[in-house]
Amino acid sequence: MACSPTRYVPEGQFLLDNMSIKTKNLNLDKDEMLAIVKQKPNRKILGLIRFHLGVYNFSHKDTTQKLRKWLERTVGEAPLLLDTSLTQRTSDQLKLYLFKNGYFKAQVIDSTFYNKKKARVSYKIVAGKPYLINKISYDIYDTLLKPIILQDTVLSIIKAGQIYSENNLQAERQRITSNLRNKGYYQFVNEYIYFEGDSTLKSNKINIELTITDRYFAEPIISDSTFVEAHKTFVIEHIYIYPEYTLQKDMQIFKDTLKVNDSVSICYNNTLKYKTSTLLKPILFGNGKLFSQTNLDNTYKGYNSLKTFKTSNIEFVFTREDMYKGYLNAYVKLIPRKKQTYSIASEGTNSSGNLGVSGSLIYQNRNVFNGAEIFEIKLKGGLEVQQLAIDVATQANNVIPIKTFNTIEIGPEFSITTPRSIFPFFPKGTSPRSTFTASTNYQKRPDYSRIVVTTAYSINVKLNNFVQLFWTPIDVNYLWINKSAAFQASLDRINDILIKQSYYNLLISSVGLKSSIIYSNQELKARKNHTYIRFSFEPSGNLISAYNKLAGKQKTVFLNDNNDSIYAYRVFNLAYSQFVRTEIDFRKYFDFGLKRKLVLRAVVGTGVSYGNSQALPFVRSFFAGGTNDMRAWVARTLGPGTFPRDDENSFEQIGDIKVMSNIEYRYNVFKALNAAFFIDFGNIWMIKPDEQTNRIGGQFKFNKFYKQFAYGAGAGLRYDFSFFIIRLDLAIPIQDPGIVGSDKLFIKTAKIDDIRPNIGINYPF
Repeated sequence: MACSPTRYVPEGQFLLDNMSIKTKNLNLDKDEMLAIVKQKPNRKILGLIRFHLGVYNFSHKDTTQKLRKWLERTVGEAPLLLDTSLTQRTSDQLKLYLFKNGYFKAQVIDSTFYNKKKARVSYKIVAGKPYLINKISYDIYDTLLKPIILQDTVLSIIKAGQIYSENNLQAERQRITSNLRNKGYYQFVNEYIYFEGDSTLKSNKINIELTITDRYFAEPIISDSTFVEAHKTFVIEHIYIYPEYTLQKDMQIFKDTLKVNDSVSICYNNTLKYKTSTLLKPILFGNGKLFSQTNLDNTYKGYNSLKTFKTSNIEFVFTREDMYKGYLNAYVKLIPRKKQTYSIASEGTNSSGNLGVSGSLIYQNRNVFNGAEIFEIKLKGGLEVQQLAIDVATQANNVIPIKTFNTIEIGPEFSITTPRSIFPFFPKGTSPRSTFTASTNYQKRPDYSRIVVTTAYSINVKLNNFVQLFWTPIDVNYLWINKSAAFQASLDRINDILIKQSYYNLLISSVGLKSSIIYSNQELKARKNHTYIRFSFEPSGNLISAYNKLAGKQKTVFLNDNNDSIYAYRVFNLAYSQFVRTEIDFRKYFDFGLKRKLVLRAVVGTGVSYGNSQALPFVRSFFAGGTNDMRAWVARTLGPGTFPRDDENSFEQIGDIKVMSNIEYRYNVFKALNAAFFIDFGNIWMIKPDEQTNRIGGQFKFNKFYKQFAYGAGAGLRYDFSFFIIRLDLAIPIQDPGIVGSDKLFIKTAKIDDIRPNIGINYPF
């Protein structure tokens, strides 16, 4: 691949080695202009290596070999040869782009430089001064529309003093149309609006006139029968709902009709399978109400959120009209999903470096109580290879490699999801969904067995197009653990409160404010940089503690299952946890096109135990390492701080504070195969002093924490199956704060064996 890139460039032709756009105007968007360029050089990885061209040159030596032929066809990229006609077309398109953005007198000068068999093309843009909007006038024939539009000009996208932009004109056109359709003008479309500009003024100024006509001509030309002489508002007169509609029949006759009121009818066969309130709730338009596009869009969202109907289609039919108004009947056609479904799923797992297999049997009943409820029973089981924390024979703190499945996990989960909330304060149109969950999970591991019983009530509501709220008013977890005698002896010998509390029987009661809120401005149909932010907040045990204090109860000393003396409140003779935990996950995605992305991620989390707890519960503590985290370390083996890892500290490490960041560059190799380079850095820390946690160097300190980051780097391959992605990442530590001594650069002594593979499903973030 290191051979000359021009090796297979024919005589008399030139490899397009470089292409650049040069301009001194900082207001111009170079990314938009680069998208216009008709001919670009061969792709480069990280802007440095022509990997695909190198593969082509390597394979092209002997295409009789099947492997070389396959590489040339799938991975390789033939040398991109200079085409001067495309250079001229690019200049013309750039000039048109500049004209549309207000630079009416701009010049584009293209230059081609030749060096042996390579060519370099440069586009120099002399933009000149842009034309600014001088004033905006309105020519509106319809006297009923005129006051509506003029009163709304404060929200106009185009304003005097702006640089002329055709994109802004189109956006203003759409804004006016949307506003009018929301005020009942059902037949109003963009084509009724057009702009005229007068650029004959001095000082690079242009006057804009916005005209709204009573007719429009679209391509292809619409017949005269569709023309509207005067714009009318339309009122919804009657609504017909068909909850059993199907596309398999052209003409459908329904046997029964339920007249809900004078304006709503439900048409069905034999038995109505849905509650009328369920069918009516998503509808945000009704009798006597003006047509509104926003209400129509939100009605679609409401039906889609029910998860009971495959598709929904709402058609409007004219019934009658007078001089100023028209009347519409709405036909709501709902195609239901199958009521009952069964599914079986299996997967390979890689949990903290431990390989395993798992499977689940899922039964779903949609519309179980005729209110679009989804009742689900899931039976999940799995087998996994786990490492022993102790050697039972010698009771030494060693890790014993196990090659057979020695961990079993099984348990049922029951849930009911409803398209409503017991809390009435969510705005209409947000379609909250509530889920009641009850589950039991039994885990049999080499050193202990554990039962986790969970009861929860959660609400998911999309507040707007970008913000989603997950609120769990009730989340109660009971953890019961049965340890082997050898494992208990090891815990007693170490006598570390943090490790011992990880294996207590415990009640975690989060009631009231447990929630997370997600912001994402990603647009699936548009290539665009986007941001993702998730903030989570969980308080636990506060309601129980408040009750105990109000009731005048006192803490007591009792022996827990480890025979440790604990001074705490109890519920059913069981200690409960009390803490507050927060975490923020920030991600920024930069899209460069051609399936190339730069992703930046930062995670900051902290948890504080108090009152009835000495430390965070193990399942709510922070850890570092693993397939989606610090990939050069096994999960829960990094940190806290500079705490050294050796045979005496072989137990899983947890912390109260986490700071971590990832930088990942993703690019396409060929077709469904993608690759990435990444750097991970961060660590976890304890809040309490080292003498209380027995973790020397593990306490978080503002003047030291950034010096205690671990650094890892690596590369990976990801194969995209459309519905999921299989990922293999190889990572190696660069700097390890847990190394004893002054030199923390692990990379100096790293070996091939230190490269850590990570197998995962989907992207890590």
